[in-house]
Amino acid sequence: GDVSVVPLRSSSVDVVISTMALMLFDPLERVLFEINRILKPGGIGFILLPSSGPLSAGDLSKYSRLLLAAKLKRLDYPNDVAIQRISPILSSYNFEILSDEKLRFSFLVKNADLARTFIDSLYLPTVESENYEKLIKLSSKWIGKSLGIPLRRIYFIKKY
Repeated sequence: GDVSVVPLRSSSVDVVISTMALMLFDPLERVLFEINRILKPGGIGFILLPSSGPLSAGDLSKYSRLLLAAKLKRLDYPNDVAIQRISPILSSYNFEILSDEKLRFSFLVKNADLARTFIDSLYLPTVESENYEKLIKLSSKWIGKSLGIPLRRIYFIKKY
């Protein structure tokens, strides 16, 4: 479906959940308009987004090596700027933010398949296949180790 034109009646939804997606939608404003349109007054929303922290020194070292191997300065999402200032944007759409947390989740790289799964989970549309294979090799060195995943979790309510 098209998240900028949701086939639901206005004010018909009690809960909206967006997990690791808002940073990819363009234009973001159209998607937020639709969330506001379909969410009932008093309805709640949960958003999960990538974050830059918190991370341990070991995590930072691993991510630095990943970026170097991928020949990237950072992971770029289509809505990087917007997700960095998502709180005032949400407020402008009649949403009251109840919680906005930056959390570190731990991912145990148990085997080579999970190392590859981690790399596959990253947004890497511009990484060439040669560099992608370097990322797979690099992540396989982390088998038996944990990697911090920094996420931002936002909980909001639509005002009446």
